[in-house]
Amino acid sequence: MTFFDEVYQKTNVFLNENPSLKMGTGRYSSFFRGTIMGTGKSNEAEKRLGESGVDVLWLGSNPNVSNSLAAVLAQKGDFTSYAEYIQQIETGYFSEINLDTLQPTWDPVNPDNKVSWQWRYLGNLVCEKYDRNKILMANFVPWGSTDFNEFLKKVSEYDSELLRKVLVFCNDIHQLMIKNLKPNLVILPKSIAENLYLNRILDTQVSMKYLNGRVEKIGTSDRRLSISVADVKLEGHKYRAVSTYHPSYPMRKGEREALYQTLRSVFSE
Repeated sequence: MTFFDEVYQKTNVFLNENPSLKMGTGRYSSFFRGTIMGTGKSNEAEKRLGESGVDVLWLGSNPNVSNSLAAVLAQKGDFTSYAEYIQQIETGYFSEINLDTLQPTWDPVNPDNKVSWQWRYLGNLVCEKYDRNKILMANFVPWGSTDFNEFLKKVSEYDSELLRKVLVFCNDIHQLMIKNLKPNLVILPKSIAENLYLNRILDTQVSMKYLNGRVEKIGTSDRRLSISVADVKLEGHKYRAVSTYHPSYPMRKGEREALYQTLRSVFSE
């Protein structure tokens, strides 16, 4: 069994223990996105990575799929999406794919894919320091919503204990990723790394408060923009965690360039 298979297996066990989540589970509920070392197949990816691990683990908060949260809250509908999730597992691919073409649905680091210039710019900046083929994208939570705070608040209203179980499970999976993939850099979106609501519920391995991160201010801005940086050690493995803005975050003239200069400096340390 590969590490990617283990993640799927643990997710299936968690779903069986918490069946109300199955209604909101689909292909998008794979933790991973894109490819690694030129492949999306679990067996081939693990073989190519060997003992070296990935250079970068690039996290998102959760899938931008509003129907996922709606289905969990309503507990109505069929299990078509869940059936597609199971079918995806059976293909042997570790990330979300189009079941007809067996191609990743989202692979922004791949230079052949069409993505926004903001994603392209930030991806190229990361690749100045790190190997493009060894950058793996993943979500912290595999169930979707319009935005992460909506997920936290509405699931808490629906069943606060279920939300806590979800966050504990996802934090465990994240730590499993760190132990097995051994990234040098973990990129975190502010939506999870600096989320006050999340911090009140649980101390997680993706929280800058928990990781005791330092703040790096972004120059040329009157909005007090900043990123956070933490040097972390988890069971003997050292890595740098950086919390930054989502590529689509709206910025004024000069702010994005200043942000990228700060990130370039932090990545190069």
